[in-house]
Amino acid sequence: MFNLLKKSFSEAVLKITAACESTCSKKEIEQKINEFEVSLLQANVSEGVAVKICEKLRAQVKPLTKKSEIEKIFRKTFGDALIKVLDLPKIDLLKEIEKQKPFIILFVGANGVGKTTTIAKLVNYLKMHGKKCALGAADTFRAAAIEQISMWAKELDIPIIKHKYKSDPAAVAFDAVNYAKANKIDVVLIDTAGRSNTNTNLTNELKKIKRIAKPNLTIAVVDALTGNDGVNQVAVFEENLGVDAIIISKLDADEIGGGIVSLAYEFKKPILFVGTGQTHTDLEEYDKENILNRILTKEK
Repeated sequence: MFNLLKKSFSEAVLKITAACESTCSKKEIEQKINEFEVSLLQANVSEGVAVKICEKLRAQVKPLTKKSEIEKIFRKTFGDALIKVLDLPKIDLLKEIEKQKPFIILFVGANGVGKTTTIAKLVNYLKMHGKKCALGAADTFRAAAIEQISMWAKELDIPIIKHKYKSDPAAVAFDAVNYAKANKIDVVLIDTAGRSNTNTNLTNELKKIKRIAKPNLTIAVVDALTGNDGVNQVAVFEENLGVDAIIISKLDADEIGGGIVSLAYEFKKPILFVGTGQTHTDLEEYDKENILNRILTKEK
C-alpha cells in the first residue's frame, strides 16, 4: 500500500544525503528537492501540499547538513505537513444516529467506485453496534444494480425497499424512509446510480432524491485507485449537491498513495471510513496516524 509515495520519500532522502556528502552545493540540494516535488505530484499528492512540503525542506536542508540529520529533517517536515493535512473534522456517526431516527444516509459516487459494496460494509459495521438498518435501492439505472444490492440485503439479513428497473429512484427513497419510520428502523442507507461528471440528467435526478429523502448525511464514495480524478468527482458532487463526508474504497489496493492526501487537502471534510478488502467486514474507521504510518518508511 502507498508504495510509490513511500519510494518517493526514501529516494529523496538518499539523493539529498548524497548531495550533501559530495558537492554540498545549494544548487544541487535545490535540484534534488525539485525532483522530490515532482515525485510527490506523480504520486497523486496535491500541488498545494507538495509545494508546502518542499518549501519547508528548502528552508531546513542546507549545505553541510549532517547525514544523520537529513532523514530526521525529512521525516519531521514531511510528517508534520501530512499530519496537518490529514487532521480532518470528525463525525461521530453512532452518536449522530442516536439524535434522529430514522437516520438517513444518501450515498453518491462515480461509476465503478464500489459504492454498493461500501454500503454493505457500513451496514455490517452498524449492525455490529446494534443498529437496525434498511436499504433503499435507488439505483434503478444500472443493469443488475438492484440484484447486487438485494444480494447484500439477503446476506446481511436486512430489509430492502426496491422498485422496478428504470422506475423513479426518488420514489424508492421516499418509500424507504417511510418504511423505516413505520418499522422503527435506526438507519436508512440509500444507494444511487453512479454519476459521470457530464451526465446532467442523472445529476438532476440525484438532486430530486436528496430533496425527497432529506438525508441527514450525504456521503461521497471515492475509489482510492482513481487518484486525483477522485478530487474532480467529489468537486462535482459538492458543487451540485453538497457532500458531508467521504468514504474511500479500495485503499488496500492503492500502490500510489497520494489520493487520500489530496482529498483531505482539497475538501477538509470528514473521511469516515476506508475500505480495505472485498468482504463486508473489510472496513476501517479513518485514523490519521494509521495513514501517516503507512506512508512514512520506518527509521533504521
